[in-house]
Amino acid sequence: MYKNGTLEFFNHTEGIVEHEADGYKYVYQFKDHLGNIRLSYKDADKNGSISTSEIVEVKDYYPFGLEMEYGIDHPNSKVNGRKHNYDYLGQERQEELGLNWLTFRYRNYIPEIGRFFGVDPVSEDYMSISTYQFAHNSPVWKIEIEGLEGEPTAGVDVVSQEPVKNSPRKGMSAVDVVKSVDVGVTIGFGETFGVSGKVFGLELGGSYDGGTTSYSGSIQDGTSVQATEGYSANFFVFGYGKETSTDLTNSPAPASVSLVTSKLGG
Repeated sequence: MYKNGTLEFFNHTEGIVEHEADGYKYVYQFKDHLGNIRLSYKDADKNGSISTSEIVEVKDYYPFGLEMEYGIDHPNSKVNGRKHNYDYLGQERQEELGLNWLTFRYRNYIPEIGRFFGVDPVSEDYMSISTYQFAHNSPVWKIEIEGLEGEPTAGVDVVSQEPVKNSPRKGMSAVDVVKSVDVGVTIGFGETFGVSGKVFGLELGGSYDGGTTSYSGSIQDGTSVQATEGYSANFFVFGYGKETSTDLTNSPAPASVSLVTSKLGG
């Protein structure tokens, strides 16, 4: 980065090289598993060891990136050298006018509330989460790279994986596409009837299940058999119901079944 025509500092694989009065000096950075810069230090006297006076800066963060404040007299608040505004996830912190924003490629981020203040450009592919969310709401495990979507730091993406997407995303393998497709069918036999209606937009009615057997099957979940019975009643904003369900998947098939004679609503 240049300032007033002078190269102030530039990055290297283990930190930065910054300009000082007697030339350019290496500043090394220790990062955590998310890539957050936690400690900056340099071997100023070149003796091969690091003393307390050679620690340039210490930074700690709350989970969503807000920097911890220890107080002006605390050792972790001291800066021995030039202060750099690159810290959480290696992004630049904008402190002008007290904004305290983190600048990603596509959006700016507010660590105090754990949200971007711009809509996610790829939000249509992630319908079940907020368009302003950060790292899929899992900042200890996931990171934001460009302000588009959370990326796992290690392991398989399971907790925040989107079950439904509008279209296959760029980079999805054939196996991922196959895993996202499922075909299934459910057929029910039994005695179920009920009535329902609305008054001023409010529901009222009820249903009775005298014993219904449902057969379900899908490519991914296999087959299952469920037997249910019970009742329910709805009166405007009040409702009451009681239904029991029995898993008959591993039980012998029934000798006979009765076809539904009538079914309204429930």
